[in-house]
Amino acid sequence: MLKFQPLVTTGVAALLVVPAVTLGEDDLGSLQDALTRTGRAIEVLRKVEEQAAADEPGAVERVRSITDPAMLDGPARDARLETLRNEVNLLQVELDLLEARTFELGSRPMPEPPADAPPQTEPKGTVSTG
Repeated sequence: MLKFQPLVTTGVAALLVVPAVTLGEDDLGSLQDALTRTGRAIEVLRKVEEQAAADEPGAVERVRSITDPAMLDGPARDARLETLRNEVNLLQVELDLLEARTFELGSRPMPEPPADAPPQTEPKGTVSTG
């Protein structure tokens, strides 16, 4: 595991540093625009929340206008929910099988080395992890 640590560290550094170094002015501007739009949206939501809490007329219509519509109608939503439940059940079965297999492998005794195998010796020196 530690044998590949420098390679993994270099790869992660490349993934994080290269985009930051090559970030152009257009990209920075689009990030600033996105942040500005997000700030405006939060302000609008704060005002709508205050209006709804104060039971102002038309507050419910404003809330409905800025929220997403329901994804599916009743029967289609129920069918989608049933499909998702089945997928979760299948994943649970896979997990149970993997856990059982892991437990089975862990509870077996280690096989004896062949008679003609060289004797196992302790490694010489110390191993440092950091």
